[in-house]
Amino acid sequence: MKKDYNKKAAFTLAEILISLSILGIIVVVMTQILHTNVNKVETRAKLNAAHALISRAIIQYQAENLCGGNLSTCDEFINENQDTEQIYNKIFSDKFKVAQRCGLLVGLGCFSTNGYKYKDNAPYTNPDNDENYYKVRLQNGMAMSFYVQNPRCEDNICMRFVVDTNGPAGPNTVNKDLFEGVVTTNQVKFESM
Repeated sequence: MKKDYNKKAAFTLAEILISLSILGIIVVVMTQILHTNVNKVETRAKLNAAHALISRAIIQYQAENLCGGNLSTCDEFINENQDTEQIYNKIFSDKFKVAQRCGLLVGLGCFSTNGYKYKDNAPYTNPDNDENYYKVRLQNGMAMSFYVQNPRCEDNICMRFVVDTNGPAGPNTVNKDLFEGVVTTNQVKFESM
């Protein structure tokens, strides 16, 4: 039997197009996965930065007021007559680089004016519209709000806070770019992530 060595093996045009289509689909899927992971890493870094800012401010406040280790022993939390604005000013005011100070006023735009939602699209109360929260937007773009629910740190919670990692910009979704947290007598923590 004689072999034909002049015949060359090659892919057909249809095989090449199918292979390129499959590769294109894989590239699109991998790009979306990579983009999602990058967003999660960025959000985690911003949350860590917010946690560090709040924690450092509280530690510095405790050291300056000789009430380290237990926030409930600090003057602002012993006295029942202190309000959120006074406590914010005493603890955080000179420690944050603030771009916009909305205070206790509502609707000034420290947070999104479009509102917030949970991942299931149920509405979430916009911190910008709550007169109990002291609101600021930082120079790094984050929005933060603080509420002193229990001036005496009852139930081990001294203060509640909300952080929007990218300020008024979207997606404005709880546990995606908006996170709630608490300051207890001895730590700062996010409630869910």
